[in-house]
Amino acid sequence: MDTDKLVKLKQSLGLIGINAIFKGIKPGLVLPRINLGVPLDQLNVKGTLKNAISAYKLTHRKMTYNTPSG
Repeated sequence: MDTDKLVKLKQSLGLIGINAIFKGIKPGLVLPRINLGVPLDQLNVKGTLKNAISAYKLTHRKMTYNTPSG
């Protein structure tokens, strides 16, 4: 899959409310695009599954409030 397809996939998923996080995209796939000056900032790419999960948790944190008991 090339980067154009990934961008289209992310945009399509966004239409139905899904925020895609891509993990482990090989440099050989994106370097040619970067060298041509094509911005890939619309892709949310993380290097590892751990980083992807952490990013997901940061964007989906729920606020909790301490309520007095008694």
